[in-house]
Amino acid sequence: MSINTTFSSNNLTYTITSTNPNTVKLSGFTGATSGFTGTLNIPPTVTNNSTTYTVNEINSSDPTNYPLFKGFLI
Repeated sequence: MSINTTFSSNNLTYTITSTNPNTVKLSGFTGATSGFTGTLNIPPTVTNNSTTYTVNEINSSDPTNYPLFKGFLI
């Protein structure tokens, strides 16, 4: 996959930011609504098409747009 390609895993959407090393940013939710509450569990790595990526960035516009968002758990 190439840089800026997106994929989803466990209701989270990721965007590839590098292929050497393999890194992604959390870029959103799949199926989330403005009613989301609680803590978002973000894994340190995510695998897509047999390639493992390190999660090293969180898109600044997601998920903090949710008023009842409590925080991240990485």
